[in-house]
Amino acid sequence: MLTAKGHNVTASAPVVAAAAAAEAKVFWAANGTPAATATATAVTVKGATNTSAYVYCLVEKNGTAVVTATTARRLSNATNASNATANATANTTAASTAVVDKWAAEKAYTASEWAAKYNAMRALTASTAFSFELSTTSVVASHTYKWACMATSLNPVFA
Repeated sequence: MLTAKGHNVTASAPVVAAAAAAEAKVFWAANGTPAATATATAVTVKGATNTSAYVYCLVEKNGTAVVTATTARRLSNATNASNATANATANTTAASTAVVDKWAAEKAYTASEWAAKYNAMRALTASTAFSFELSTTSVVASHTYKWACMATSLNPVFA
């Protein structure tokens, strides 16, 4: 007991209660699955989660040039019969081709390689709409861009 100026003060250990942090299950809301749209100057990714969350999206920095009929040049004129044979072979080959993982190369990337190739963006979904919209403006109009998004709880629980 401590006495100061006529007041008695008793010191004791504070009461500490452990707060259980529960992680909310985060998933894309109905009609909220992320979708990307592109203009000549930007790629915008929009979506929504079912609860408050952090959303992380990656958009490729350089993209891939699109080859169109106007950029491909025919070097020789073939007969209709050889065109039909070539088309039939192409259709058979396409049907028997295995599904390719378009992210296979990136799976072995280091953090610095990811940073060099992709723009990373983060949004907080909150309030009642839980929606997000992220844009990157460093794009070229005649390119396609790989992108991906993931969402995580505001209260992650680490075991």
